[in-house]
Amino acid sequence: MPKSKEQTILEAAIHEFSEQGFNKASTNHIAKLAHTSKGLIFHYFESKEKLYEACVLHAIDFTLKELDFENWPMTGHMIDDLRFYCETELRFLKKYPDIYPLLAESMIHPPKCPDKWPNCMNA
Repeated sequence: MPKSKEQTILEAAIHEFSEQGFNKASTNHIAKLAHTSKGLIFHYFESKEKLYEACVLHAIDFTLKELDFENWPMTGHMIDDLRFYCETELRFLKKYPDIYPLLAESMIHPPKCPDKWPNCMNA
C-alpha cells in the first residue's frame, strides 16, 4: 500500500529535524526530500512548529508501538533481561536511525517557540 503524502512529508521531516535540529531544519529541504511542494507541507501541518510537533509525537507513538515495552520479558535473570533490552534497542536504532536523535534533541534542546505556539514548554 503506497504511503500517503502526509506520511511521506512526516518521514522526510523526521529525517531533516533529526539531522539539523529544529532551528536549522529547512522546510524547503523537507519538501525536496518528500518530492512535494512547500505549500503542501503547510496545507497538512500549518507551520514548521506544527510539523515539528507532529514529528515528535509520531516518533514517540512509533517507538512505543514498535518496541512494545509492555510485552518485554522479565525472567528474573537480570543479565539476560538486560541483554535482551539492549539488543532490542540497538536493533531499533539501526533500523530507524532518525527516531532517537529527534527525540533526544526535542528534550535536550526544545525549539525556541513563538508566542503563538501555546503548548511550548519554554513559552
